[in-house]
Amino acid sequence: SGTMNINASTQNVEITNNLLNPTIVRDSETGEITSVTGGTEADIYNTGIMNLNANAGKSITIDSAITDAATPTGITNVTGAGVVNFNADVTQNTVNVNAGTVNNTTNAEMTVNTLNNLAQINNTGAITVNTTLNNTTSINNDGTLSVYGTNSLGTITRSDGVATGILNLGNALNNVLTINKDIQGQTLNLNYGTTRLATTGTLTGNVGLNANGAAFDLQNAQRDALILGAVALNSDLSTSIDIALGNKTADHLSGSSLSGTSSISLDALNYLEERTYPGNFRELEFCLNQAVNNSFSEGCKCLCLRHFL
Repeated sequence: SGTMNINASTQNVEITNNLLNPTIVRDSETGEITSVTGGTEADIYNTGIMNLNANAGKSITIDSAITDAATPTGITNVTGAGVVNFNADVTQNTVNVNAGTVNNTTNAEMTVNTLNNLAQINNTGAITVNTTLNNTTSINNDGTLSVYGTNSLGTITRSDGVATGILNLGNALNNVLTINKDIQGQTLNLNYGTTRLATTGTLTGNVGLNANGAAFDLQNAQRDALILGAVALNSDLSTSIDIALGNKTADHLSGSSLSGTSSISLDALNYLEERTYPGNFRELEFCLNQAVNNSFSEGCKCLCLRHFL
């Protein structure tokens, strides 16, 4: 409940998960600890401030879970140019990554209200940010990153071309979450609210976009150019059609008699489902754009099969 400082200044530090009543063996002459065995699994219960400082070339590895009160108040600060490894669950009110590198490993689930990242986070486990993510640099996400509330996403990437990260984005109902930096190599799940791609953001190498009933704002032509070709078709084709069609009707038909989202007939939907797109959102968007233009010239509010032929 106070302040705890853990420093890896001249040697690496590891906090194991069996620190409660272990068997400690010491050298008979020097008194130095030679082995630590046994004991009962113990958590670090932090409702105060924990400072983790690893110098360059050194590391702090925490195998114990870090827990907090039912209403979290704990703050964990990461400083120094070294590495901090979280190998177990972390539950805190705030985690501040001020320097160095944080590895949230495969078996670790980090749940925080606020995550301030000024350095580098590598996630192969799960990170959930309930309120605010301030990511001014980069998160390599090969696991699951769930971000809710008011956020500055920064750059979200994956470490290589094989691993696939999952990025869950949500916001309070009817509020807007803006992507203002680069999102690369992620499956994007938009859970609620509206997500907007700002003119300074790009989506590249993404493997899927699942709207889940939420809105994705592509109404700006410059945003439109950034997204096309970057997002593969959703396995649920109707969601991809909704996204592309909503963009075209809002962006190109604003102020016309077709302003708003056009409907689409069942035979036209069947036609689109039978086509092949090789995972290319641009191709679907182009096909729908032509159909919207054809329907506009007729003054028709419904996209019919003839508009695609």
